Amino acid sequence: MWAVEDLLDVREDEDGEREFLVKWAGEKRKGVPWADSWEPEHFCNETAVRDFDFKVGVLDGLQLSGLDVTPLAELTRKKVADALKACKGREIACMHDLALDFLAHESLFRAFVLLASRPRALPSVGARKSKFDRASAAVLEVEETKHYIQLCLTDLKDIANFCSLEKFLGRDNAVGLLRHDMGRDFNKDLQAVAFPLVLTAKRTDIAGIFSVSLKFPSVHFLGKFGTPEAPQMEKGMLKLEENKQRFVAFVRKALPASHELAQLGWTRLPRGVYSLAKEVAMPDE
Repeated sequence: MWAVEDLLDVREDEDGEREFLVKWAGEKRKGVPWADSWEPEHFCNETAVRDFDFKVGVLDGLQLSGLDVTPLAELTRKKVADALKACKGREIACMHDLALDFLAHESLFRAFVLLASRPRALPSVGARKSKFDRASAAVLEVEETKHYIQLCLTDLKDIANFCSLEKFLGRDNAVGLLRHDMGRDFNKDLQAVAFPLVLTAKRTDIAGIFSVSLKFPSVHFLGKFGTPEAPQMEKGMLKLEENKQRFVAFVRKALPASHELAQLGWTRLPRGVYSLAKEVAMPDE
Protein backbone atom coordinates (compact mmCIF):
# COMPACT_ATOMS: atom_id res chain seq x y z
CA MET A 1 0.00 0.00 0.00
CA TRP A 2 1.38 3.41 -1.03
CA ALA A 3 -0.02 6.76 0.09
CA VAL A 4 -1.52 8.91 -2.67
CA GLU A 5 -1.16 12.67 -2.33
CA ASP A 6 -3.19 13.63 -5.38
CA LEU A 7 -4.38 12.50 -8.82
CA LEU A 8 -3.07 14.90 -11.46
CA ASP A 9 -4.51 13.69 -14.77
CA VAL A 10 -6.50 10.91 -16.43
CA ARG A 11 -6.26 9.03 -19.72
CA GLU A 12 -7.60 5.85 -21.33
CA ASP A 13 -5.49 2.78 -22.01
CA GLU A 14 -5.78 0.59 -25.11
CA ASP A 15 -8.79 -1.22 -23.62
CA GLY A 16 -10.63 2.01 -22.86
CA GLU A 17 -9.99 1.73 -19.11
CA ARG A 18 -9.01 4.79 -17.13
CA GLU A 19 -5.49 5.40 -15.87
CA PHE A 20 -4.53 8.16 -13.45
CA LEU A 21 -1.32 10.12 -13.10
CA VAL A 22 -0.57 9.65 -9.42
CA LYS A 23 1.38 12.06 -7.26
CA TRP A 24 2.77 9.95 -4.42
CA ALA A 25 2.99 11.13 -0.84
CA GLY A 26 6.23 11.14 1.10
CA GLU A 27 9.83 11.20 -0.02
CA LYS A 28 12.19 8.64 -1.53
CA ARG A 29 15.29 9.95 0.22
CA LYS A 30 16.78 13.21 1.47
CA GLY A 31 13.84 15.33 0.37
CA VAL A 32 13.57 13.74 -3.08
CA PRO A 33 9.89 13.04 -3.84
CA TRP A 34 8.68 9.87 -5.50
CA ALA A 35 8.22 10.24 -9.24
CA ASP A 36 4.66 10.61 -10.58
CA SER A 37 3.40 7.50 -12.37
CA TRP A 38 0.43 6.35 -14.43
CA GLU A 39 -1.64 3.68 -12.66
CA PRO A 40 -4.85 1.82 -13.54
CA GLU A 41 -7.99 3.06 -11.77
CA HIS A 42 -8.40 -0.12 -9.68
CA PHE A 43 -4.96 0.53 -8.16
CA CYS A 44 -6.02 3.97 -6.92
CA ASN A 45 -7.68 4.99 -3.69
CA GLU A 46 -11.47 5.27 -4.19
CA THR A 47 -11.65 8.55 -2.28
CA ALA A 48 -8.91 10.06 -4.41
CA VAL A 49 -10.76 9.00 -7.57
CA ARG A 50 -14.02 10.57 -6.31
CA ASP A 51 -12.11 13.76 -5.43
CA PHE A 52 -10.60 13.90 -8.90
CA ASP A 53 -13.94 13.31 -10.64
CA PHE A 54 -15.56 15.98 -8.52
CA LYS A 55 -12.82 18.48 -9.27
CA VAL A 56 -12.91 17.86 -13.02
CA GLY A 57 -16.68 17.51 -13.30
CA VAL A 58 -17.77 20.27 -10.94
CA LEU A 59 -15.16 22.63 -9.60
CA ASP A 60 -13.30 23.12 -12.87
CA GLY A 61 -16.64 23.77 -14.53
CA LEU A 62 -17.25 26.64 -12.12
CA GLN A 63 -14.47 28.72 -13.58
CA LEU A 64 -15.81 31.47 -15.80
CA SER A 65 -13.19 33.65 -17.50
CA GLY A 66 -11.00 33.25 -14.44
CA LEU A 67 -13.91 33.99 -12.05
CA ASP A 68 -14.78 31.32 -9.49
CA VAL A 69 -18.54 31.48 -8.89
CA THR A 70 -18.35 29.32 -5.74
CA PRO A 71 -18.43 32.46 -3.50
CA LEU A 72 -21.81 33.30 -5.05
CA ALA A 73 -23.16 30.15 -3.44
CA GLU A 74 -22.01 31.49 -0.07
CA LEU A 75 -23.62 34.85 -0.82
CA THR A 76 -26.89 33.13 -1.72
CA ARG A 77 -26.83 31.09 1.50
CA LYS A 78 -26.14 34.25 3.49
CA LYS A 79 -29.19 35.90 1.93
CA VAL A 80 -31.30 32.96 3.13
CA ALA A 81 -29.93 33.35 6.68
CA ASP A 82 -30.52 37.11 6.57
CA ALA A 83 -34.10 36.53 5.44
CA LEU A 84 -34.76 34.41 8.51
CA LYS A 85 -33.10 37.01 10.74
CA ALA A 86 -35.41 39.64 9.27
CA CYS A 87 -38.39 37.64 10.54
CA LYS A 88 -37.11 37.88 14.12
CA GLY A 89 -39.13 40.92 15.15
CA ARG A 90 -42.33 39.64 13.58
CA GLU A 91 -41.86 36.03 14.72
CA ILE A 92 -44.17 34.76 12.00
CA ALA A 93 -44.04 32.25 9.19
CA CYS A 94 -43.16 33.81 5.84
CA MET A 95 -43.07 33.18 2.13
CA HIS A 96 -39.69 34.44 0.95
CA ASP A 97 -38.91 35.70 -2.54
CA LEU A 98 -35.27 36.78 -2.73
CA ALA A 99 -33.96 38.58 -5.79
CA LEU A 100 -30.47 37.37 -6.79
CA ASP A 101 -29.41 40.16 -9.11
CA PHE A 102 -25.77 39.11 -8.93
CA LEU A 103 -26.68 36.03 -10.99
CA ALA A 104 -28.43 37.95 -13.78
CA HIS A 105 -25.88 37.12 -16.51
CA GLU A 106 -26.88 33.86 -18.22
CA SER A 107 -23.39 32.39 -18.36
CA LEU A 108 -22.83 33.25 -14.72
CA PHE A 109 -26.13 31.69 -13.67
CA ARG A 110 -25.43 28.51 -15.63
CA ALA A 111 -22.06 28.15 -13.92
CA PHE A 112 -23.72 28.77 -10.55
CA VAL A 113 -26.52 26.27 -11.06
CA LEU A 114 -23.91 23.61 -11.84
CA LEU A 115 -22.95 23.76 -8.17
CA ALA A 116 -26.40 24.57 -6.77
CA SER A 117 -27.75 21.38 -8.36
CA ARG A 118 -25.36 19.44 -6.09
CA PRO A 119 -26.34 20.89 -2.67
CA ARG A 120 -24.60 18.14 -0.71
CA ALA A 121 -21.36 19.03 -2.48
CA LEU A 122 -21.39 22.52 -1.01
CA PRO A 123 -18.76 23.07 1.70
CA SER A 124 -20.25 22.33 5.10
CA VAL A 125 -19.78 24.46 8.19
CA GLY A 126 -16.35 24.12 9.74
CA ALA A 127 -15.05 22.10 6.79
CA ARG A 128 -11.84 22.85 4.98
CA LYS A 129 -12.25 24.61 1.69
CA SER A 130 -11.50 21.39 -0.19
CA LYS A 131 -13.67 19.07 1.91
CA PHE A 132 -16.98 18.05 0.33
CA ASP A 133 -19.47 15.26 0.74
CA ARG A 134 -18.64 14.03 -2.76
CA ALA A 135 -20.02 10.52 -2.31
CA SER A 136 -23.56 11.85 -1.84
CA ALA A 137 -23.30 14.76 -4.27
CA ALA A 138 -26.11 13.52 -6.48
CA VAL A 139 -27.03 15.82 -9.35
CA LEU A 140 -30.54 17.28 -9.12
CA GLU A 141 -32.54 17.77 -12.28
CA VAL A 142 -32.60 21.29 -13.69
CA GLU A 143 -35.71 22.13 -15.70
CA GLU A 144 -35.21 24.39 -18.71
CA THR A 145 -37.71 25.88 -21.13
CA LYS A 146 -37.48 28.75 -23.59
CA HIS A 147 -38.74 31.06 -20.85
CA TYR A 148 -36.85 29.96 -17.72
CA ILE A 149 -34.33 27.68 -16.00
CA GLN A 150 -35.40 26.27 -12.65
CA LEU A 151 -33.92 24.14 -9.88
CA CYS A 152 -36.39 22.85 -7.29
CA LEU A 153 -35.13 21.34 -4.00
CA THR A 154 -37.67 19.16 -2.19
CA ASP A 155 -35.44 16.78 -0.22
CA LEU A 156 -34.92 18.17 3.29
CA LYS A 157 -31.30 16.97 3.44
CA ASP A 158 -30.57 18.83 0.21
CA ILE A 159 -32.23 21.98 1.56
CA ALA A 160 -30.30 21.69 4.83
CA ASN A 161 -27.01 21.42 2.94
CA PHE A 162 -27.94 24.26 0.61
CA CYS A 163 -28.86 26.60 3.50
CA SER A 164 -26.20 25.63 6.07
CA LEU A 165 -27.60 28.33 8.40
CA GLU A 166 -24.97 27.69 11.07
CA LYS A 167 -22.33 29.18 8.78
CA PHE A 168 -23.98 32.59 9.07
CA LEU A 169 -25.95 32.44 12.32
CA GLY A 170 -23.41 30.47 14.40
CA ARG A 171 -23.40 26.90 15.69
CA ASP A 172 -25.23 27.92 18.86
CA ASN A 173 -28.09 29.48 16.93
CA ALA A 174 -28.69 27.28 13.91
CA VAL A 175 -28.07 24.00 12.13
CA GLY A 176 -28.82 23.07 8.52
CA LEU A 177 -32.25 24.53 7.73
CA LEU A 178 -33.19 25.24 11.38
CA ARG A 179 -32.74 28.40 13.40
CA HIS A 180 -33.16 27.23 16.97
CA ASP A 181 -32.16 30.16 19.16
CA MET A 182 -33.68 33.59 18.56
CA GLY A 183 -31.21 35.36 20.84
CA ARG A 184 -33.41 35.99 23.86
CA ASP A 185 -33.74 33.84 26.97
CA PHE A 186 -37.50 34.19 27.09
CA ASN A 187 -37.95 33.41 23.42
CA LYS A 188 -37.06 29.85 22.42
CA ASP A 189 -39.03 29.96 19.20
CA LEU A 190 -37.72 28.12 16.16
CA GLN A 191 -37.63 29.00 12.48
CA ALA A 192 -36.94 26.57 9.68
CA VAL A 193 -36.64 26.72 5.91
CA ALA A 194 -39.30 24.44 4.48
CA PHE A 195 -39.88 22.85 1.09
CA PRO A 196 -39.84 23.53 -1.76
CA LEU A 197 -36.82 25.79 -2.20
CA VAL A 198 -36.96 27.00 -5.80
CA LEU A 199 -34.21 28.76 -7.74
CA THR A 200 -35.58 30.30 -10.94
CA ALA A 201 -33.98 32.30 -13.74
CA LYS A 202 -36.51 33.91 -16.08
CA ARG A 203 -35.44 35.28 -19.43
CA THR A 204 -35.80 39.02 -19.93
CA ASP A 205 -36.06 41.26 -22.98
CA ILE A 206 -32.30 41.71 -22.88
CA ALA A 207 -30.48 38.79 -24.50
CA GLY A 208 -28.35 36.83 -22.06
CA ILE A 209 -29.82 38.53 -18.98
CA PHE A 210 -32.04 36.70 -16.47
CA SER A 211 -34.27 37.74 -13.64
CA VAL A 212 -33.15 35.36 -10.85
CA SER A 213 -35.05 34.61 -7.65
CA LEU A 214 -34.96 32.16 -4.77
CA LYS A 215 -38.33 31.30 -3.24
CA PHE A 216 -39.11 29.23 -0.15
CA PRO A 217 -41.47 29.12 2.85
CA SER A 218 -40.22 29.39 6.41
CA VAL A 219 -42.12 27.79 9.29
CA HIS A 220 -42.31 29.31 12.77
CA PHE A 221 -42.43 27.00 15.81
CA LEU A 222 -43.78 28.34 19.11
CA GLY A 223 -41.06 28.11 21.77
CA LYS A 224 -43.42 27.08 24.58
CA PHE A 225 -45.47 24.40 22.85
CA GLY A 226 -43.53 23.61 19.66
CA THR A 227 -46.59 24.24 17.51
CA PRO A 228 -45.61 24.74 13.84
CA GLU A 229 -47.09 27.75 12.07
CA ALA A 230 -46.81 27.65 8.28
CA PRO A 231 -47.35 30.69 6.05
CA GLN A 232 -50.77 31.22 4.50
CA MET A 233 -50.88 29.46 1.16
CA GLU A 234 -53.56 28.02 -1.08
CA LYS A 235 -51.38 25.15 -2.20
CA GLY A 236 -47.93 23.76 -1.57
CA MET A 237 -46.09 20.78 -0.14
CA LEU A 238 -46.85 21.77 3.45
CA LYS A 239 -50.58 21.54 2.77
CA LEU A 240 -50.26 17.76 2.69
CA GLU A 241 -50.34 16.17 6.14
CA GLU A 242 -47.73 13.56 5.17
CA ASN A 243 -45.27 16.29 4.17
CA LYS A 244 -46.02 18.30 7.30
CA GLN A 245 -45.25 15.28 9.48
CA ARG A 246 -42.04 14.58 7.59
CA PHE A 247 -40.92 18.19 7.93
CA VAL A 248 -41.61 18.39 11.67
CA ALA A 249 -39.81 15.06 12.22
CA PHE A 250 -36.76 16.44 10.41
CA VAL A 251 -36.77 19.61 12.54
CA ARG A 252 -37.11 17.58 15.74
CA LYS A 253 -34.13 15.46 14.78
CA ALA A 254 -32.05 18.58 14.07
CA LEU A 255 -32.97 20.39 17.29
CA PRO A 256 -30.14 20.25 19.88
CA ALA A 257 -30.88 18.21 22.99
CA SER A 258 -30.03 21.27 25.09
CA HIS A 259 -33.00 23.24 23.79
CA GLU A 260 -35.90 23.69 26.21
CA LEU A 261 -38.41 22.08 23.84
CA ALA A 262 -36.22 18.97 23.55
CA GLN A 263 -35.84 18.77 27.33
CA LEU A 264 -39.61 18.96 27.73
CA GLY A 265 -40.06 16.01 25.35
CA TRP A 266 -41.28 17.81 22.22
CA THR A 267 -38.78 15.94 20.03
CA ARG A 268 -40.18 12.61 21.28
CA LEU A 269 -43.84 13.32 20.60
CA PRO A 270 -45.64 10.80 18.36
CA ARG A 271 -45.80 11.50 14.65
CA GLY A 272 -48.71 13.81 13.92
CA VAL A 273 -48.73 15.32 17.43
CA TYR A 274 -47.24 18.78 17.02
CA SER A 275 -47.65 20.50 20.39
CA LEU A 276 -46.76 19.86 24.02
CA ALA A 277 -49.63 19.64 26.44
CA LYS A 278 -50.25 22.85 28.41
CA GLU A 279 -49.43 21.18 31.72
CA VAL A 280 -46.01 20.17 30.30
CA ALA A 281 -45.21 23.43 28.55
CA MET A 282 -46.49 25.69 31.33
CA PRO A 283 -46.44 23.63 34.53
CA ASP A 284 -46.68 26.66 36.84
CA GLU A 285 -49.88 28.00 35.35
